[in-house]
This record gives sequence, structure tokens and C-alpha cells, in this order.
Amino acid sequence: MTAVGFASFRPLMTFQESFCTSPEDRVVHRTYITELAKERLGNAPPYPHLRDEWASGYRSPFLTELRQARARAGNSFEAYDKSKPWLSELSPCRFAEMQLNYTNPAEYDQRKAPFLEEQRRLRFREVEMYATELSSRFGLEKPDRLKLCKAVVADAFGRYGFQHDSVRSTTSCLVFSKSMVSTWSLCWVIDGTRLLRPIGTRAQDQIGFLDIFLELRDPEVKGLSDNARHRAHCLRIPYNYAAPIDGLEWGYSRYETLAELETLIRANSFVYGTLSELLERELWRALEARLACH
Repeated sequence: MTAVGFASFRPLMTFQESFCTSPEDRVVHRTYITELAKERLGNAPPYPHLRDEWASGYRSPFLTELRQARARAGNSFEAYDKSKPWLSELSPCRFAEMQLNYTNPAEYDQRKAPFLEEQRRLRFREVEMYATELSSRFGLEKPDRLKLCKAVVADAFGRYGFQHDSVRSTTSCLVFSKSMVSTWSLCWVIDGTRLLRPIGTRAQDQIGFLDIFLELRDPEVKGLSDNARHRAHCLRIPYNYAAPIDGLEWGYSRYETLAELETLIRANSFVYGTLSELLERELWRALEARLACH
């Protein structure tokens, strides 16, 4: 992503790696990030609460070894201690980071501050590169933010065949869909409920969060797929983990300006564009095989 100008995710990754105390720890941490991404791609959400192991799906041999070592140390995930959550971490760098955050939050914040400042600097550069006149057409109110999302998604994802789906969309949920096999469609979904989260009265306090999802849906699902009855009719695809940067949402969720909101959507579009051909081909094959069995 850095090669095309998206780099604001890097400072927080560097911050986390600053807790590695040796080159060996850094290798373990980076391998952990990659292998965890594979597991999340190989295990459809929703994930079990407070667990990092699944009864079925892909299991990384590397992470299995780390879990076994953790269990031998008496820190199995089943023995989760809410007062010492870092004990369940598999990465030595994340272990040290979380421990400092819980035991000395003031020092943690002071240590993190320059990385957050660098993240903002890089975000401003991304906005200069990718925001367009679209973000100047709308106001700051939540309905306008959803309208901006609709315009940007149409521009950024329309090239991949996605169109606004008025049947699946609701007043607080924006859906763009693309037909796949039979009645199943691939859908981009934006949850409008967190697009505006004011923390004060000033313009700069009108922050928001972009919650954007990629889902495979049948016609039963409209709006947000957060209901248990939707699980047989909807599969959320964690595409962001295909670029193992410890979660795309980590650096591309919170925004303060509409130009920044537009940039976040375009960052997701870029990631999808690098995966779309392979992802859609494999989804097509899987759907055809499943339908042929019924």
C-alpha cells in the first residue's frame, strides 16, 4: 500500500514492534501477524467471544505451537485473567505492549504520542493525494455523510461492478451489490450508525468511524447483518486480513473530516482491487459447488 501513497497504518505497526526486545521477538511477531491473518481468512466470523481458537476451519501450525507454549506456561486462554489480559497474548511484542498499557497507562500514552502524530501527518498526505471534490459537496450531518459515502463508493467500487442496491439498503445502512451465482450477491455494506460520533460542540469534535464490510448475501438479508437469523444467509468476508497489516481497520476507521472519510473508502477500494480477481473467482467456484450439492 505504501507504494501508492497509503502509509498511515505504518506508525502504529512500528509502535507495536518497538516493544520487541530482540530480533528474534520481531520475527515471531511478524510471523504471528501473517499467520493470524490466515486463520481469520480461513474461519468465517462471527468469532467466539474471548477465544482465539476455532473448532473448525484453518489452524496455523505456527500459532498452534505458540498456544501450546502458552498453555505450558499456565496461561491458556481458558484461564483468561481480566486483570492481566496480556498473559493471553501470543506475540511477545503485543504481550509487552498490553502489559505497559494496563500497568502504566501514562507512560504508554507518552510513548505512543509521537507515533500518533506521525500517523496524522501521513493521513494528511493521503487526503491530499486521494480526496476529490466529492467531499466538498456535502455537510457534516449524519445523512450527508451517508450521501457522501454513497457517492464515493459508486465511484471507487463501480469499476469492479458494484451498484447501489436500494432493496438491501436502509436509512442507516448503505449497500452496494454485485450478482454472483443464483440469488447470491457480493455486497459492500457501510454501517451508518457510527458515521457521526460527536465528542464536543466544535467542528473538530465531530469525529466519525467508517464501518465498512464485504459480505456474500442472499435476498433474505437487508440492512445490517447483525441478527442471528442472518447467519445462514450471509457470510462476511474478512478481506482486510489478506493484507496482513494487523487489520486494515486499525489505521483506516476513525476520521475527522469528510475528505478523510473519502480517503478511507478509497483505501479499502485499493485493497479490494488487488484481491478482486482471485477472490471473486474462488467465491464463484465455491458457490457453484455448494449449489450443485443441493
